[in-house]
Amino acid sequence: MALIPPGWQSNACICGFRRHRLVSAQRLLWIGEQCLSLYRFRHHLFQKYLDQSLDAVERARLHAQVGSMLETLYATQRTTYAVQLVRHFAAAGMLEKAVDYL
Repeated sequence: MALIPPGWQSNACICGFRRHRLVSAQRLLWIGEQCLSLYRFRHHLFQKYLDQSLDAVERARLHAQVGSMLETLYATQRTTYAVQLVRHFAAAGMLEKAVDYL
């Protein structure tokens, strides 16, 4: 499953994936006033394709947003989600923050 931060649901690739039923919305997660969408991809290669279709700046910004939202969402369970936090912060180029979870 993938978390999609606010504003990214209207991304052209995500809209196309939903139209062709390659991705489906699972549920909403609320963090204060912000809402995260949780999606399930029909196959992991579709998720990989979507990730690779973003330019480097968009990809880094998306990973930074997801990492920060995961930190907030799982504030009391960060060790449980350390692998995901490291992955998102490292992909965002936030290496100091990623190292904190190793």
